[in-house]
Amino acid sequence: ALGVDESDKRRLQRMLNVGMDVNGTASICPDNKREVGNCTALMTAAWQGKTDFVRMLLAAGADVGRKDSRGNTAIDWARAGKKKSHAQVIELLESGGAAAGGGAELGIV
Repeated sequence: ALGVDESDKRRLQRMLNVGMDVNGTASICPDNKREVGNCTALMTAAWQGKTDFVRMLLAAGADVGRKDSRGNTAIDWARAGKKKSHAQVIELLESGGAAAGGGAELGIV
């Protein structure tokens, strides 16, 4: 499953089953190195290249157009990654209607 630990997938599924807000935001963003707020689980999964997580979150209704405090979307975070799985994540997000957010350039840290 593209390196995604099965116990993490089960944990995410349990969270979704009990009503996790898939569009809820956190004050810490995926790479923990930027002062960017309003990041979602989808942004984090996209940044990490976790294809299975992205698929699960999209199926649960995650908003591909949601923007962080700098205007970046999940696809912006995915494009900043270097793993091979990021190409698959980008395809999933695009098939869900994702577009770049037009926010600050993320680049690679």
